[in-house]
Amino acid sequence: MRSKICFLFIVVLLFHTSSFAQSENFGLGAIIGKPTGISGKYWLNNENAIDAALGYSFENNSSINIHADYLWHIYNVFDTQITLPLYYGVGGKFNAKDGNKSSLGVRGVIGLVWWPERVPLDVFFELAPVFNLIPETELDIDAAIGVRYFFNR
Repeated sequence: MRSKICFLFIVVLLFHTSSFAQSENFGLGAIIGKPTGISGKYWLNNENAIDAALGYSFENNSSINIHADYLWHIYNVFDTQITLPLYYGVGGKFNAKDGNKSSLGVRGVIGLVWWPERVPLDVFFELAPVFNLIPETELDIDAAIGVRYFFNR
């Protein structure tokens, strides 16, 4: 039953992201680490964005991971010739594990993003402590790198 719900969620997510792809503010790509899968980002303005990922964790208790974060970007942290903002945010995470071991938690995130000149990509690295609330409280950490292609840019 759980695999059918996850499959339905993935199908709805993919069809929903195709409508965002008409906007220059939307990027879709890959994330590698914890989790490994697909990553999307939608810019609300020059400083704020929403990102999400759907992936798989290859830890001992392998699971499907879904997270979404609201992000703030700070552009003048590093004195460089390249665009390298620091970002931070807060969001939520759901882990669908086999049996009754699924979890739900609050996620904080901090990362760096690089935008190559004249290429509609971003490359990012992030760390995210996760405070799981359900079924029990525990602290976990996610770490990943990724790349996203921005449509119509």
